Amino acid sequence: MKPRRDNNKRISATFAVLSLVGMAPMVFSTAGCAVVLAAKQPDAKDLSVLNTGTPRTHVIAELGPPVWSGEKDGRKVDVFAFTQGYSKASKAARAFAHGVADVFTLGLWEVVGTPIEAVATGTQMKYEITYDEKDMVKTVGLIGQEQPEDTAKGEERPATVQTQDSAQRETTSQRPPEQAKAEEPAAAPSKVEGGIKPPGDLEAGSK
Repeated sequence: MKPRRDNNKRISATFAVLSLVGMAPMVFSTAGCAVVLAAKQPDAKDLSVLNTGTPRTHVIAELGPPVWSGEKDGRKVDVFAFTQGYSKASKAARAFAHGVADVFTLGLWEVVGTPIEAVATGTQMKYEITYDEKDMVKTVGLIGQEQPEDTAKGEERPATVQTQDSAQRETTSQRPPEQAKAEEPAAAPSKVEGGIKPPGDLEAGSK
């Protein structure tokens, strides 16, 4: 009985190894999607070329040819549009992580890894660069940033003028009702009962 059990164990182990060997090509073939996409992501641009004083030739060498060139106020201007990608170390780490995940999940990780790499393709950026008379970077502006409507139109909001009466009413409205009633000035009595007359009536009676 023992030899038969040993043979059955050997046969099952052999089938398991053969199945893994047979699935290996499929795993490694599907593993190429996320791994390749991660490795082919755009490289990171060296944005230090945007510093003041950088020669125009260095800017073009790093960011590529400008999408528009011209003059504004007598100075040369370039507009650059590019994709800010990732460093080589970052891309290598992502590709390695995808490869390990594919091996441990027998390729199922591609369902998650491939969409991630398809979306994370860098950041679109657009800069306007003005140069001085020596073709050195003078000013840099990032195009496409959202600004408030008043700022974008060049309009300034008028300052709010607060008078003394309005300030006093606002302060009174912020106080508790009981305190506000206590601080209200008492109205002058028009008539007094019980024989006590106001000073004006006394003066009229003496006359």
